[in-house]
Amino acid sequence: MKTKGTSVWEQYIEYAVLLVAIAVMGWFAWGAFGSKIEVREGKHVVSTETVDDELLSAAKSLEAKLRDGSPSPIEITQPAPLGSAFENNLAGAVSPNSRVVFPTLDMMGDVDSGQGVQSELRMYAVPAIDAPSEIRTRQWYGTIAEAEMNDVESLSDNISGPPHDMTWVQVAAKFNIDSVVESFASSSDDLDPIPSQWYENGADVFDIQIERQELQGKAWSDAEIVSVLPGKLSFREQLAEGEVDALERDAIVSKLRSGDQEQITKPDFYRLKGAKPKGLDTPQVWEGEEAVEDDSPEGKLKKELDKIEKKISRQAKKITKTEERIEEEKKGGGGAPLGGGGGGRGGGSSKLASLQKRLARENDQLAALFEEKEAIEAEIETLRAERNETAEVIMTGDVWVWAHDVTVDPGKTYRYRMTLQLANPFFGHKPSLYQEQKTLAQSVTIPSAVSAWTAGVKVEESKQWFVVDSKMSDEGLSPSPSDRGHVTVESFSFSDGEWVSKERFVYVGQPLEEGESDSGASWFVLDVLEDSMGDLVLLQSLETGEVREKRPGFEAKKNELRQLQQQVRNQGDGSEDGEDPEEPVMPPTGPRGGGGGGNPGAV
Repeated sequence: MKTKGTSVWEQYIEYAVLLVAIAVMGWFAWGAFGSKIEVREGKHVVSTETVDDELLSAAKSLEAKLRDGSPSPIEITQPAPLGSAFENNLAGAVSPNSRVVFPTLDMMGDVDSGQGVQSELRMYAVPAIDAPSEIRTRQWYGTIAEAEMNDVESLSDNISGPPHDMTWVQVAAKFNIDSVVESFASSSDDLDPIPSQWYENGADVFDIQIERQELQGKAWSDAEIVSVLPGKLSFREQLAEGEVDALERDAIVSKLRSGDQEQITKPDFYRLKGAKPKGLDTPQVWEGEEAVEDDSPEGKLKKELDKIEKKISRQAKKITKTEERIEEEKKGGGGAPLGGGGGGRGGGSSKLASLQKRLARENDQLAALFEEKEAIEAEIETLRAERNETAEVIMTGDVWVWAHDVTVDPGKTYRYRMTLQLANPFFGHKPSLYQEQKTLAQSVTIPSAVSAWTAGVKVEESKQWFVVDSKMSDEGLSPSPSDRGHVTVESFSFSDGEWVSKERFVYVGQPLEEGESDSGASWFVLDVLEDSMGDLVLLQSLETGEVREKRPGFEAKKNELRQLQQQVRNQGDGSEDGEDPEEPVMPPTGPRGGGGGGNPGAV
């Protein structure tokens, strides 16, 4: 029979298959749950019901044997040691025993795109660097600015004050940079020149070292290296401690060529109160040479800055004088006593008011000068920043280099010599050198030859005096006994950023004043004589009776005197730039009219 075209057996086949599957699964389940699982070992039988008890019993038996120290029923063999073999392999070389000569690539330096790779080791010529020449010294005096004392903490340990007066010796010399580069590029038949990429076609100065000896009796002491100025750029400590590797060396060279080289070769002194001594930056003028004008934009700005600093110094002096006169006017009352008429009293009040107005005007002018100075300094910094960003600076030709010795003591005599420490072109290239030349690459720097010793320089006190002229008693117009001979003494003293000089006559028999004689000693003019060499002045000590000779003809030509006179002139005399008159101009108080026009004493 068919139902809608499908036979009956086709309709119920699915049920038949399902019944068969259920029957098979039921049979397997009956076998699994109905059968008993057990393991026989001889007469001993372990089933699923007793296995836990068997395991517990075996564990307790094993524990008892372990505690009793019973021998193991199983033989345990010691494995082969692996630790020492592993350590030997770890410390052993993994590279081939035979060395490869080609290529000799220096892995400690940067390889630029244009840097050639040597196909074989070479022997290079060892450069010989000339010594600095024309070495010279100059003693300076200055007062460290208060702002500089605050910025450099170590200065307060060595400089007393305020005022922070000090003296120091500057040592300068000329050095030819081109000759250094030429020595790097030198060669011979058997020796090759140093590859130019090792020194990048320039010479870089890492340090200026000056050695000093002190005159002790008639002999010079052992030489000692003078320390660098505290607070200034220096790599000396890093070099001495061996902290500079090839990468750090390259970083220093980059820093120097970015505009910091002059901080090593031409270190500026600390900021000073008052006008900057002329000649600090131009050592060639110390011995009469002419300074080369710097026509660059920065050079012109520096020249303007020097002028502004002199104006500021003069303006500060004017303000001090005006303040002193105001105090005097306040103490003196500035006019006639009470009852003497209103004119005198009113005149004093007007004079005080005029001085106070003048002081306010001078303070405004000083503030304007400081603003102008700051503007020029900002322009200089901008030019330096632009220069540093655009291109690296490599020194060429003859350059003046110097260092400062701030550890000198007045009254002592010193002499100096100089050495330059330059970047060593071999450093960092040891793999590219033969064994016998590898020592050339040990040091970061290579020294120049040592300069000659300077002449001895005696460090003078801040108070100095010179007998510059004299007159014998018989040179007078009258033979009177009262017509005594005399000498002309020119004295100088420095303090608080300013030189003060004066000139006076000292007659025979009169004592010299303080500042015109040795510290702690009193001297007087004993006599003025003449011999074949000219006038001779005799001075005698009041304490010891010692007699000393002074020759005005020689003293008037001393370099020390000319230098002091120049420093006084460089300070400015306060007569420039349309200064106000010394006294305020007061209106006349007398009647109008011709002739005398009033009483001049009423002003």
